[in-house]
Amino acid sequence: MKNALEKRVLLFTFLILAVTILVQAAFELGSFRRQYRDALILRCESLAGALGSSIEKVLALGVSLDEMQGINARCQEIVVTDPDITYCLVETVDGVPVYANDPSFLSTTGGQWIRRVNEATVVLRLPRLGEVYDVSIPIYGLEGAVAGEVRLGFPSSVLHNVTKDLFWRHVLLLFVSASLIFVVIAYFTHRALVTPITKLCHVSKEVAHGNFQVEVPPLGVKEFEDLGTALKDMAHSLKMRDEKILEGYHELEETNLLLQQSYEEQERTSVELEKNRGMYRSLLEHASDAIIVTNEQDEIVLFNKRSQILFGVSPEDSIGKNLFSIFDRLAVEDFERQFQAYQRILDGDPVEFEMHFKNLSDGQPRVGWVRGSLFDEGGGKKLVQAIIRDVTREKEVQENLERSAQELLRLNQMKDSFLGLVSHELKTPLTIILGYTELLLQGQSEGVDDKSLPMIRNINDAAERLNRVVQDMVDISLIDGRNLHLNVQDVQINALIEASARNMAFPMEQRSQHLDLDLDKALPAVKGDPERLLQMINNLMKNAVKFTPDGGSVSIQTQLVTSLEELPEINGVPGGIIEELAERNRPFVDLVVRDTGIGIPEDQHTYVFEKFFGLGKIEEHSSGQTEFKGKGPGLGLAIVKGIAELHGGEVWLEAPAGEADSIWPGTTFHVMLPLQDEPIPMGA
Repeated sequence: MKNALEKRVLLFTFLILAVTILVQAAFELGSFRRQYRDALILRCESLAGALGSSIEKVLALGVSLDEMQGINARCQEIVVTDPDITYCLVETVDGVPVYANDPSFLSTTGGQWIRRVNEATVVLRLPRLGEVYDVSIPIYGLEGAVAGEVRLGFPSSVLHNVTKDLFWRHVLLLFVSASLIFVVIAYFTHRALVTPITKLCHVSKEVAHGNFQVEVPPLGVKEFEDLGTALKDMAHSLKMRDEKILEGYHELEETNLLLQQSYEEQERTSVELEKNRGMYRSLLEHASDAIIVTNEQDEIVLFNKRSQILFGVSPEDSIGKNLFSIFDRLAVEDFERQFQAYQRILDGDPVEFEMHFKNLSDGQPRVGWVRGSLFDEGGGKKLVQAIIRDVTREKEVQENLERSAQELLRLNQMKDSFLGLVSHELKTPLTIILGYTELLLQGQSEGVDDKSLPMIRNINDAAERLNRVVQDMVDISLIDGRNLHLNVQDVQINALIEASARNMAFPMEQRSQHLDLDLDKALPAVKGDPERLLQMINNLMKNAVKFTPDGGSVSIQTQLVTSLEELPEINGVPGGIIEELAERNRPFVDLVVRDTGIGIPEDQHTYVFEKFFGLGKIEEHSSGQTEFKGKGPGLGLAIVKGIAELHGGEVWLEAPAGEADSIWPGTTFHVMLPLQDEPIPMGA
């Protein structure tokens, strides 16, 4: 029975201990695996961040990513110093590897994505390495744009190997625990001997673990009692010594930490200062602008390469020389003003001014824009820094543009004067010709026979066409000069459209063309000049009829637009028109004239509203038996645009939505007229 109980106790204890150890081992293995993985990821992020930071500094100097030197060596160094890391890659923004610790990894792209660990880490399955943890850190170039990324990876087999060792340690612990079970059984078997020894062992273990305030329980045996007292005295002695050692260790640790921090800070400061000095020297030497620095004695202490090119002065002839003696050699214009500006800089005021001089090497005049400022070198010493940008070319371009603008203004004024003069000089003889031809056609002259009447009609028609051209020239001249007088009143746009349709009914009937009117009956009146608005509509109608083939169609649509969001998406609206109309914050009348004619090439949309613009070789187009009429003077659409703008509106040509190579793509003109709350200004 006793043996059975011992076996049961042993078996039960063994099972409980085994289950506890296995569960604890499982948790510890999982926790250890995660901690080890996270530590590896953190190391990879740190190494990738350091490498990416180095690359970003080189990118900031203007070197492209694929032109850098030594990156492969850095990648190899990372992998060699950390055996857990398998590869180190530097990729472009397109994901193409350009540097790697091993050239074979340059072809490592893609891979099967398994899961994401954190923002910078994903788990991939690669054909070569199997399951790996891939850590990627972005590389930022100039202006904060992503230029590429640094990738470090390690296989999951690293974690398996580490956890395997830990697993065997727990197995060993299980066997040790089983051995302790037999000791416990022996304890129950040999109570008289084992009990006091076990108690003393317990006291010893407490002391060994640092618990020096132990109490020795009653043991019942004198020798064990003496041994217990000795253990208690030893624990007290160890406690006193440990306290002294611990106190000294803390002091030493604090001192060492302070020294280490001080050393690291000094190292960082030294490295940063050296970097700043190198960067500053590089910036000065390779700056695109000339940089000159002088001391308080006006002596030049810095004269960069760009200064040598701009002024044609060598470093031997500049460093240590007086600034104004150099200016004198450069034949600087307005020397007194330059000296006064320099004095203002010495007074602490930043100054900008223009300087004219001659280059000593080629003798050519130069223009520089100078920005001068004062800065403290330290120790009470003041230095003057002048940054000079070569604006010679910009100055020449500006002067040429000003001369061209003046010449264009003069030519435009001459053109306007010529148009006004020609239209005025043609008006009088045309009036006489039209007057006499009308008298002849009305039978006021007895000497006109039937054979002469057709010729007189041709003369009258030609004179009327010429009169319309002259009137268009007068109108466009008045519009350009903002001298067109408007008789403002309430105008019904629909009524003007119907009147224009009646005027064009006969020519449309001759050409078998169809007119479709889609007019908003609830359209309110607009403020404007009815005669000029009718002229605008007539010009659009005439163009639509003129450039539409026989049997084609012309449609006119009106609608009230209270918000520009109500309009459908319109192709080809010039930039700024919709924004400008939206800023006015008022309703508009949208007038749309659409035809099925020959259309206007999209590359000519920009010029279609310009004066004297002609639409290609329109006389070569034909449809059925009726030919298109020849070109006009090219003023109709310019007058349309001028009248619309005088009424506070806008006009534009919509890009065709159909096939670009269609024979009859047609045209669509939009005129937006605002509903004016107050009368618009007369004339200009």
